[in-house]
Amino acid sequence: MTPLRSARKRRGMTQSALARQSGVSQAHISAVEAGLCRASAELAERLVRVIGPGLISEAEILYPERFPSHEGRA
Repeated sequence: MTPLRSARKRRGMTQSALARQSGVSQAHISAVEAGLCRASAELAERLVRVIGPGLISEAEILYPERFPSHEGRA
């Protein structure tokens, strides 16, 4: 599970809600979570604001491969 998906689920948000609050499509959130595309720095900043900096960092969104395990992050 990617850091973004893990943080979104811990926050109790759907992809649609996250997309709406961050100003992108649900399909784009899905693609970023699946690793099919990368978020821009601007989008990563918005996602952190929406999800909460205590749950995810910009680095985790921009470089998910550097953070392989996110299941237990508090």
